[in-house]
Amino acid sequence: MEKNYSLQFKDHKCTIFDSSGEQVFYVKMKNRSFVVDWDKVSNHAYVSTTQDVSNLWHKRFRHFNQKGLSILKQKEMVEALPTLNGEFQLCETCQLGKQSRPPFPKGQAWRASQKLQLIHIDVCGPMKTTSLCGNKYFILFIDDYTRMCWVYFIKFKSEVFTIFQTFKALVENQSDMLIKCLISDNGTEYTSNQFLEYCNSRGIVHQYTKPYTPQQNGVCERKNRTVM
Repeated sequence: MEKNYSLQFKDHKCTIFDSSGEQVFYVKMKNRSFVVDWDKVSNHAYVSTTQDVSNLWHKRFRHFNQKGLSILKQKEMVEALPTLNGEFQLCETCQLGKQSRPPFPKGQAWRASQKLQLIHIDVCGPMKTTSLCGNKYFILFIDDYTRMCWVYFIKFKSEVFTIFQTFKALVENQSDMLIKCLISDNGTEYTSNQFLEYCNSRGIVHQYTKPYTPQQNGVCERKNRTVM
């Protein structure tokens, strides 16, 4: 009665309805009694409770940080979002997903002293969800001196050489300066004969990072996270 349930006794059985009028289950009369055998009842309802509300909302929002959830609450951007006062428990998923290798010591790497003296390149993808135009990858070009970044979206890695030609023509024409050095990983899109011959014919030095050392190209790797 407290839950607004109702009973109906008819045709030698007792039918139980919930507050919305939906039938929950029924019990047949036996010896003028209605005995419920819970092991034979197919429909069970259990009340779900949680003690750690902060961790629950952290997972609901795809492991969003606590400060961000607090802002959502303050600006009333989410309906029924409670006030999260407790501290988040240590999330194992976040620890595994956000960990990265330590960077190399500062001051050891060579840095550019003018525009286009050093360009960082990296391709990110393939993505599980394609863009509106059906692209699965994006390629970054970052100027080491100014940290200006250009992003191009591509469908296949084979487009990298064509995109680089387009990028080179754009930045050199706009800045009246020439690209002198490139740095990338050892991806096959950068090590093709076509790419190497093009760089050699233009006097561009192409440097490669060591295999399995993404921290050597940390400029692009960090920007990949931002774009993602």
